[in-house]
Amino acid sequence: SFIKDKNGFKFFKGGEINVLGYAEGDFASCTASGSIVLQGKISPVSFETNMWVVVVPVTIQIKLSLEGTVGLEVSYDWASATLDGDIHFAPSATLTVFGGVGVSSLVGIGAYGSAKLDADIELIPNQEVKKVDLTGELGAKAYLAWFEYSKAFAYNTWHLYTSNKTRGTGIDGLEEEGLDPESALYRQLARGLFDASLYKRASLDYLSEEKDMMDSSITEETRRQSRNTDLRSEFSSLIQNTYRNAQPVIVSSGDALYAAFLKADAGTDRVYTVVSKYDGTNWNTAVAASSDDSMDSAPDLVIDSAGRIWLAYARTTAGAEDTMLGYAANQQIVVGQINPETLAFTESTTYSGNGYAHMHKLSLVNGKPTLVFVDSTITDANSVLWPEQNS
Repeated sequence: SFIKDKNGFKFFKGGEINVLGYAEGDFASCTASGSIVLQGKISPVSFETNMWVVVVPVTIQIKLSLEGTVGLEVSYDWASATLDGDIHFAPSATLTVFGGVGVSSLVGIGAYGSAKLDADIELIPNQEVKKVDLTGELGAKAYLAWFEYSKAFAYNTWHLYTSNKTRGTGIDGLEEEGLDPESALYRQLARGLFDASLYKRASLDYLSEEKDMMDSSITEETRRQSRNTDLRSEFSSLIQNTYRNAQPVIVSSGDALYAAFLKADAGTDRVYTVVSKYDGTNWNTAVAASSDDSMDSAPDLVIDSAGRIWLAYARTTAGAEDTMLGYAANQQIVVGQINPETLAFTESTTYSGNGYAHMHKLSLVNGKPTLVFVDSTITDANSVLWPEQNS
């Protein structure tokens, strides 16, 4: 084919370079973009020896292959001399050894082993090694001239290195969400999304007279759905006076339901974790997990194989400095048990991490509660808004 004839180049014996891609430009907007894949292969070492062991011909073959692929997704604006895009380099080296009964590459049967080292390196926009993997394989192989059959009986990949650095969505994600770049909302988000100076702690004074904000809307929604479908479900507020409270989670144990959520207390200007129980008729008055917490988040409930109720949440105590950096540095992940009758919380352990412990998840692994959380290094208030850079 045309592509096969034109995109392959052989500059030396045992090696080749292949190029595939496209490029296009728009002179009206002064931009050009393209996608190009450049692949190179070479076999610098190919060793073979044949010998006789008594009356049996034995062949040993060793081969080292090197391969590298460069992928480019770039755009260039020559009016502003701006280059943008991604360039990745993926080198690999494969060592293959075969030994068995046979003669050179004409005929043979025996065992083979191979080891392949793969890497993924980001060149643009960051200079970073993304991963390094080692794959090993053992098997049996038989061949006759150009006919070959092989069967692997052992195979494994070891992840020697994986980068744990991630880039946030950034401003580019705003357009992906469908926001108009000319809109006021877009400009506001683009200007202050990761600027801590534009954030301030909200006061809960306006909650001093809490009201049931949901009854009328839920009733109207129920009526609308009942008119349009055969739905006959009835909705009711199980826990009232919870406006501005958030992040509810619920689990069942025996014949009871347990819910944990964040309580916004206008009297103390605190947000803390509370737990309530539904006995089939009523929800009990929510009980605070701790009287010292000032700004909690993300409660999580699980029931282990023994029927015990476990609660995990992010806790910031009243001793924290009243700043974004102060709250983040003071935050802990707390894990403990809930008494199924009194709803009292008994703390089992806390995790502070090395800087900012957050994004936790409590799950069951083989029936046992297991906690996972992210530990980020924070240097200033902006790093709290974008902790993925240092996780």
